[in-house]
Amino acid sequence: MNLPSRLVLLQPILIFVSSLSFGQIDSNLRQDDPVLVALDSMWCERLSSSLDSVSDTVFEQTAIHYPDSVHKKWIFALDQHTPISLAYNAEVINFINVYSKKYRKHLCKMLARSPQYFNLFEEELERQQMPLELKYLPVVESALNPQARSRMGAGGLWQLMPGTAKLYGVKIGSYVDERFDPQISTEAGVRYLRFLHRMYKDWLLAIAAYNCGPGNLNKAMRRSGKKTYWEIRPYLPRETRSYVPAFIAVYYTLEHADKFQLRPDTSFAAIQIDTVHVSQRVDLKIAAKHLQVDTEVLAQVNPMYKLNIVPDIKESMAISLPITTVGAFLLHEDSIYSQSALKYDEKEIEVKAVTHTVRRGECLGVIADKYGCRVSDLKRWNNLRSDRLRTGRRLHVREYYGSTASSRPSKTKRKQTSGDKYYRVRRGDTLWDIARKYPGISTRDILKLNPSLNAKRLKPGKRIKIN
Repeated sequence: MNLPSRLVLLQPILIFVSSLSFGQIDSNLRQDDPVLVALDSMWCERLSSSLDSVSDTVFEQTAIHYPDSVHKKWIFALDQHTPISLAYNAEVINFINVYSKKYRKHLCKMLARSPQYFNLFEEELERQQMPLELKYLPVVESALNPQARSRMGAGGLWQLMPGTAKLYGVKIGSYVDERFDPQISTEAGVRYLRFLHRMYKDWLLAIAAYNCGPGNLNKAMRRSGKKTYWEIRPYLPRETRSYVPAFIAVYYTLEHADKFQLRPDTSFAAIQIDTVHVSQRVDLKIAAKHLQVDTEVLAQVNPMYKLNIVPDIKESMAISLPITTVGAFLLHEDSIYSQSALKYDEKEIEVKAVTHTVRRGECLGVIADKYGCRVSDLKRWNNLRSDRLRTGRRLHVREYYGSTASSRPSKTKRKQTSGDKYYRVRRGDTLWDIARKYPGISTRDILKLNPSLNAKRLKPGKRIKIN
């Protein structure tokens, strides 16, 4: 997993955090530290909306201060009960101070969320015979938010990159991204950690490799000539130098939450859920109306369904529901199916994720035409904020395949006749899409036959001449 993918999770919040009254960060821990920047963005951006409604008096306790000798004693005690080597040094102590003082609000949120996820993590870790303390890794990765997504494309509780996720059988498609399913992502993340540990025979190295990738870790080992994390740390990417101390600090702080007077935020109650299986398309918006709950509630407990649609793919799909609404769902099940089918009658599509390396002189428009997508799609898939591209950059591209190759789903169906001379534009079509449907016809030919055609703004329903 590439490190920048999760560091970007931590940026927009420095301004927000600066307004909190938790004191200054330790001078030895720079405020622009990559992990801190990531934590700021991820934790505050995800949680600030719910914090607005909570009285700050819950969190305005004076942060408990313990001398370093006490921290050293407690860390040593924890170290005796885990196969993960816990170090006592300045980097770890600095992060402990950050978590126990600056991030008190957010740790209270984590404590409220933990019952919903820690049992799941522990069950999978136990099944794989791995240290249960690794359950704290997603706290650093995603702030226990199953919908967390980084600008580099990592997603879910365990912040899996698409390529890594697919190696462990995680499905990523146009409707479903299983990286955001807590159960599936946990299985994949734990298996990946187990693979890294088998490679390095050391848990700190495995955790570091989870963050920066085995390639960067191996490079640091070669350059340093050493084999332990703390020895190779100066040669690792800057983010990874902070990542492992941050993990140790999170583990330590949450294990001693009572001693730091950190208590679960009772205003943030985890949703109690149950699971039902469906065999037909379900629009979560329609289901929400029948269940008399907000669509956001169903989206929150079903983050794997990217468009709030459970697709009809001829296999049983599981959806999560607030436990109090399961009876209502079973009562209105037929109506939910029929109304979902009426609203979405287009054929199912599947997505193939490909990678494009930017060549000299290429722009987003050219690349979008090549793959039959929109510029806005490319920017969304790659979290691009501008149209500028660097030569050599690799872009994630998704090609759509349905009843007609690389076309997007549409309710308007083109009449298939042997003598077609015109084509009716469908939603999402590009000239490149259309030309590819007719052997021997290029986009230049279509423009010549339709001189008034605006190639950049094809209107759905417009008839254009083909030959």
